[in-house]
Amino acid sequence: MKRLLPIAMFGILLVFLPACALNPTYTVRIDNETNRTLRASLERRPTINEVISMDSARIKPGSFKVLGPSEARPLERVYIVIGDRTDLHAVPESVELRRGEWVVTIGAGSMTSWGTYELHVEKAKDRLIAEETEEDAEDE
Repeated sequence: MKRLLPIAMFGILLVFLPACALNPTYTVRIDNETNRTLRASLERRPTINEVISMDSARIKPGSFKVLGPSEARPLERVYIVIGDRTDLHAVPESVELRRGEWVVTIGAGSMTSWGTYELHVEKAKDRLIAEETEEDAEDE
């Protein structure tokens, strides 16, 4: 019995050790339902003063883009940041994300909202695949 305990502990360690080494992935589909071209950025923030952009894109009105899949360390905070470079007075909207696949729908802000946009964030129901069209490739 005493010999089996260390062997069992070693087996449990072998099962859980690879899970600790894996970095979580983030994939975000952004649907722009506004009448403005917006900039979206998937960012990780290891510390308060450090921001690292993992992926970004310009999204034309009525279109969508998929950011990611991108990896971050297990305890890092990851945000989707939406902004409009033409409106210098607007503060970019940001939402913290958990690992996985997400769909962010951007609509025009209503009279009751604080910001210029309203963001609706939900877990993706289907697998997200980045589909880049020829028009999208020309824009970048």
